[in-house]
Amino acid sequence: MYRLNRKGAVCGVLNDFDMSCYRGDIVNGLPPAYLRNTGTLPYLALDRSDLDTLHTASHFYCHDLESFFYVMFLFTSRHVLLDTPIKRASGPPQIYIVFPGAPFDEWYKGDDDYLDLLRKKRQLLMGDFDAETVSSSFSAFAPWLVSLHGLIRKGLQARAAREKEREDLLFYKKFWEEEYVESEHAEYLDDDDIPSADMVEERLEALDAEGFEQETLGGYVTCENFMPLPAEAGSLKMLVELS
Repeated sequence: MYRLNRKGAVCGVLNDFDMSCYRGDIVNGLPPAYLRNTGTLPYLALDRSDLDTLHTASHFYCHDLESFFYVMFLFTSRHVLLDTPIKRASGPPQIYIVFPGAPFDEWYKGDDDYLDLLRKKRQLLMGDFDAETVSSSFSAFAPWLVSLHGLIRKGLQARAAREKEREDLLFYKKFWEEEYVESEHAEYLDDDDIPSADMVEERLEALDAEGFEQETLGGYVTCENFMPLPAEAGSLKMLVELS
């Protein structure tokens, strides 16, 4: 597309229609397009990797930092520096490549495999981080990536624990409202393990008052926590220069 400026000169107009939206979406209360149409699946945060909810799920600050982790992790795990740079017809020489047999090829198979990708991301985040996955060319990044992985995992675990506690409390609330007392569930409950109705209400009120800081996954996933140590900052500068 193009437009004419005041002097009559032709000026190109670059449009990103991935960031556009229908007028009806705005009327119906959907979030702005820039909060919904974000990213490529391998780099999307776990919460936003489910295509069924991608266009309605809220976008939080922690999602951007989680995406940053994927970019760093996948690049350093799949690339090696070349001993002899490859000259190009134009621009600077190519100094790194995806090495043969690089891990995580299945992450790039497209939208058809997004459910499998969702499972693999969950396994990566909730399991132990294998620093040896990082290629020898970028081994200096391994300690930092271990730290970033740990922060994201702690945040997800804290949120899951909060959700599990609330779910249990709601179960006991229904129990005391006699929805379960005469049901088949009652025989499996030990009276000593059942919190009193007052305790249940108090804890539910406390959870509501405390809330959970979703923006940073309980304060774990923040820019300050993600900052590299001085020794790692030099390696990060090198990576920026390479790209």
